[in-house]
Amino acid sequence: MFPEPSPRAKQLHERLAAFMDEHIYPNETTYQDQIESGDRWQVPPIMDELKAKARAAGLWNLFLPDSDHGAGLTNLEYAPLCELMGRSEMAPEVFNCSAPDTGNMEVLARYGTPEQKKRWLEPLLAGEIRSCFAMTEPDVASSDATNIRARIEHRGDEYIINMSPPLDLSILPTRIAYGISKLGMTLLTLGLAEEVRRQNVAVNSLWPVTIIESQASINRRLGTPAMWRKPDILVDCVLRLARKEPAEVTGRALVDEDFLRAEGVTDFGGYACVAGSQPPRLSWAALSKG
Repeated sequence: MFPEPSPRAKQLHERLAAFMDEHIYPNETTYQDQIESGDRWQVPPIMDELKAKARAAGLWNLFLPDSDHGAGLTNLEYAPLCELMGRSEMAPEVFNCSAPDTGNMEVLARYGTPEQKKRWLEPLLAGEIRSCFAMTEPDVASSDATNIRARIEHRGDEYIINMSPPLDLSILPTRIAYGISKLGMTLLTLGLAEEVRRQNVAVNSLWPVTIIESQASINRRLGTPAMWRKPDILVDCVLRLARKEPAEVTGRALVDEDFLRAEGVTDFGGYACVAGSQPPRLSWAALSKG
């Protein structure tokens, strides 16, 4: 069982839920309309309006565990707030809690020089600018994810990772940022698993073998319903993982269908969003090579 969140975390959750009901959900249509009718490179006006309200309400930079810059919450306390914000595509940015800004701010807050903090961290914390993640490789145009040459190699008792996202995105070309994010999450899994292994806590990452029906796949037009599976498949995986002893499965990057097959599941038809469809598999070749 998870421990109860602190009274402050509960209060923040209640305030956040109230803000979502009053300001976020009623303005989702306005946000989409402004995106579709305006300049794609400009922030929709409604976003700046809502950010000002969120900051005035004290619902700002909730992700930062550093109480000098953020809410000072633990990951356990922040998780329910993150889940709540995730119910709307626009919400994380409203509260200045959207990726990749969150990760970039954490890096700058922990390791940035005074000059870097002044130039980049302060305006990011204030929600005045946005940030990005970009990468390239020698000799190839790796902004196209299908061209990435980086690999993971098993040498003795160690793995050598040379900037290789575990997902081959040939099914979704141009989604390089998505692929790189999976690399970061997988590395985080490996690191955290080692840190808490002695405390008998398991840490695993779980990836879908198909596109999952979600607001992200709908809003970003990632395929069609015939290409999607229901989120239920991930829920079933998590429930099975939760029943296992921590030492039994930890530090793993798991793929939902492969994990369930190993657990004896053979019928996956019920997970399809369109009855009778066969959603295409994403390729996890880079991950399986590791």
